[in-house]
Amino acid sequence: MAIDSVLASKVSAAAGVAVPPGGWVIDHIRWYNPAAANDTFVLTLGDGTTVFLKDICVTAHQSIDYPMYGLKIEDFQIPTLASGVLYVYFR
Repeated sequence: MAIDSVLASKVSAAAGVAVPPGGWVIDHIRWYNPAAANDTFVLTLGDGTTVFLKDICVTAHQSIDYPMYGLKIEDFQIPTLASGVLYVYFR
């Protein structure tokens, strides 16, 4: 899935889809083309407060990859996304 804006609600609710049986299994996340140094993003669990991934851009316009190794979560939110697109690879 490609996410290019803040999702203050759960991803499943924002996308209008059901959570996959057993939850999301996330293999990989890519932060594509953050616009400026010091831009940030934050991903939280479905509770909106427990952070499981965050980062700050060091060099503008360079994509960053985050292997998640099959991280299994019930749902998640994106309360902060300053720029770029988050590509979430799940199964």
